[in-house]
Amino acid sequence: MRDDRHGRVWRFAAYVIFSQHFSQLLSDFLLFIIVWVAPWCAIYLVDYFLRRGRYDTQALQDERGGIYFRNGGWNWRLSSLWASG
Repeated sequence: MRDDRHGRVWRFAAYVIFSQHFSQLLSDFLLFIIVWVAPWCAIYLVDYFLRRGRYDTQALQDERGGIYFRNGGWNWRLSSLWASG
């Protein structure tokens, strides 16, 4: 099973690299990464600087309870803002 999956990955990689549209595929992939990673990094960095790097590391690792745990693990107000775009 693993060998078949490994072969499929190599065939796909060869198709992408030797495709006539490799530069377009690469450009689309990089754009996709930038669209998703850049906002996440911006939010993370702004939050880090607003908090001056002070986080309760134990509370971040707790599965239940702690200062970051709200309403069953969800902050509904922020989730709704995030979903609205």
